[in-house]
Amino acid sequence: MKNEKTCTICDRPRLEKSYCTFHRTAYENLKRGFKKWKYAYVSITYEDYLLRILTIKETGKWVRDVALHQMKKTELAAKVVSN
Repeated sequence: MKNEKTCTICDRPRLEKSYCTFHRTAYENLKRGFKKWKYAYVSITYEDYLLRILTIKETGKWVRDVALHQMKKTELAAKVVSN
């Protein structure tokens, strides 16, 4: 079980929310990137965006970690809503 003061992805100290400095920066970059992709691909969903990001080989480790974590959160939310 993760310590409540560590990143939800790794064991580094977390910031005010759930991520460490590195994963927080990656998360912010993902959010900014999604806005740009949403402008270019009007009907793209956040989940589709994450899937596409994960297929790009140049995607860095921190962004990949956060994208996978976000997808797991989304899948979990979908299960809760469907039950």
